[in-house]
Amino acid sequence: YIFSDSLECNIGVADEIPDRTRVRNAVKTANIEDYVESLPLRYDTKIGADGQGLSTGQKQRILIARAVYKDPAYIFFDEATNSLDANNEKTIMDNMKLFFKNRTVVVVAHRLSTVKNADTIVVLEKGKIVEPEYCRDFLSRHPMRCINDRFYTVDGQLPDESKLKRTIYEEISPWLHAKVAQTVEQIIKALKLAAYADPLPLQCDRIHVTNGTYFLDGTFTEEREYCGNRLPVSYRADAPAPEHWLHFLSELLEPEDIPALQEYLGYCLIPSTKGQKMLMLIGKGGEGKSRIGVVMNAIFGLNMNTTSIQKVENSRFARADLEGKLLMLDDDLDMNALTKTNYIKSIVTAELRMDLERKREQSYQGLLYVRFLCFGNGALTALHDRSDGFFRRQIILTTKDKPVDRFDDPFLAEKLIAEKEGIFLWMLEGLRRLIANHYHFTISQRAKDNITSAVRDANNILDFLDSEGYVAFKADY
Repeated sequence: YIFSDSLECNIGVADEIPDRTRVRNAVKTANIEDYVESLPLRYDTKIGADGQGLSTGQKQRILIARAVYKDPAYIFFDEATNSLDANNEKTIMDNMKLFFKNRTVVVVAHRLSTVKNADTIVVLEKGKIVEPEYCRDFLSRHPMRCINDRFYTVDGQLPDESKLKRTIYEEISPWLHAKVAQTVEQIIKALKLAAYADPLPLQCDRIHVTNGTYFLDGTFTEEREYCGNRLPVSYRADAPAPEHWLHFLSELLEPEDIPALQEYLGYCLIPSTKGQKMLMLIGKGGEGKSRIGVVMNAIFGLNMNTTSIQKVENSRFARADLEGKLLMLDDDLDMNALTKTNYIKSIVTAELRMDLERKREQSYQGLLYVRFLCFGNGALTALHDRSDGFFRRQIILTTKDKPVDRFDDPFLAEKLIAEKEGIFLWMLEGLRRLIANHYHFTISQRAKDNITSAVRDANNILDFLDSEGYVAFKADY
């Protein structure tokens, strides 16, 4: 309320004799100094009851100056600047920043610009909180980016939004009376808009790990940056050799095939498809090849997807699930021949964006750099594709037969996972060798013969042409 008194007394109403210095500071903060100084009597100018002779904006600024003069610990501004133009409002709010420090301030306003610097923003409609719009505050406390509708922190992609929703619920529940779940969903949508960021660049010169960033030139830094793929494994240059892992592989594969596996697993550490290969590990069953998948899950974490080649080729939604993944594992290769192979071949050699689709969403162009690792009892075959391109994209390694008297350690997986930091160094060695060889894998003669055999098995006409006795020619007389 504006009293019938001088400007100074209206501002310094808390004191019987106002402090002129404090009044001047308050007037300056409220951005009304120019007006006061333009008056003949300046601070001694008499004001009529209820501010007669003053504009609505001048009244608001005098009241703001009064609040500043009082120097309170708690401040409530209810539409305190709604009659001011944008420039005046901005000047006042900028002046108030220092004044607000170490105070509890509640600001009610219709314009978002008035409260944009608040720690917490709550939106009201018809007297009820319908959407606590505290995105700015939330993201300052929980830094995130939203890329392709997914949340990322410096730790990598969030596994799901459930934990995030729980955090939001705990923060807003004191303000809500109903529709809690609906409000949380609204905030998630708002956060995605506030945290929107362009896709991160593909970085094939470094690997993001739990404790920092490893560069392929051999350097390592503990600094962490936003990235598309952060592995849940630490880089330790002094990690011991993975003895259980190396012994396991020596029993699983022939020595000449281990370098190809080492290079391929290392190849999966970076978001690149330059190798243009997928790896098939074929055995009769019971050899323990699935243990490789368990170890890879421990090293790749959320950067690995477990599904089937058949599903990727035939389901238009399955391909979108591979976006942002480094590795896809098919732990039990379907022996049925693929009816189509165009998508599989395109993903293995992907260099351009391709059409992806998610349920209930419009299709979009996405970039895939996932690599395929498949375990099965037979090679991958196609019903109609007999082309060289289909088999040329495969590396086929066959396992040793399981010894009849071999003892299977039920704790082997746990022992292998315990060596994951050493296995990671082993994979890095394979990656460096692959890059030095211009992304050409070390393919043994045994593995080459496997491809030849797979081609012949898929194309019976070759055996027919090489056979004798099926066709006989005789003189026609």
